[in-house]
Amino acid sequence: MRTSLRFTVRSAQRAFVHPATHYASSSTDPTLPPMGLRVRLKASFDVSAFTGASRAVLVALKRVPANAFEVVQTGSIVR
Repeated sequence: MRTSLRFTVRSAQRAFVHPATHYASSSTDPTLPPMGLRVRLKASFDVSAFTGASRAVLVALKRVPANAFEVVQTGSIVR
């Protein structure tokens, strides 16, 4: 199983990808990401220009399995 990342962006489109359940924008710009979008670092991404910890993280993101992560509880889940 490959790893994906979920992150916050400044602007999103008025859409969402499951398992997200809502959108938080009125923009219909299709070039903006929908809520719930997950991304993965391409295996072909060249990390040779990076050094130290940043390179180690980038290399890891190319191959760390999802089960190597744990959920960090940062607050209540609102339903």
